[in-house]
Formats: sequence, C-alpha cells, structure tokens
Amino acid sequence: MTPSGAAVRVYPDIWLTYDFYLRRPVVELDRPRVEQLLAGSASGAVIMSRESWTGLQPRAHPSWRIVAIRRVADDEMVVLGGGGA
Repeated sequence: MTPSGAAVRVYPDIWLTYDFYLRRPVVELDRPRVEQLLAGSASGAVIMSRESWTGLQPRAHPSWRIVAIRRVADDEMVVLGGGGA
C-alpha cells in the first residue's frame, strides 16, 4: 500500500501518536485536503474513523476502499487504499 518509511496520511480525527505505532511519519490532512485526495483515484493509504469515512464515502472516487479495520478504544478506525492495496 505504501513503501516502508513513507508517510501515512490521516484525517484529523485520529491521534498523531500513530506515527509511533506505524513506525513511519504521519501527515495530518484537513477536511478539504482529504476530500480532494479522495475525489481522485486511490493512491497510498489514508486512516480515519469509520464515522468520517461514512460521511466522506459518497463523494470519494470508487477506487478507494477499506483495506483494514481496527478498534482503538471506543472508535473503529479504517485504513483506506486502492485496488493494488
């Protein structure tokens, strides 16, 4: 999905401490940038809450899909990627 060491993009509803757990840099994107990213063909990975994905999915390019789901405390987090993910 992303090369080792490459930054992972995240929506602002997750903790930036993910960089520790992912062992790679985390780049936080604001909503307009996430919407712009999701409007195009899937590339790399994006992490966000399931709730955020539910709201953004109708406007996302169909190539974006959930490739992993994890529960973190009370939140369900999704990893989005593309066909090659």
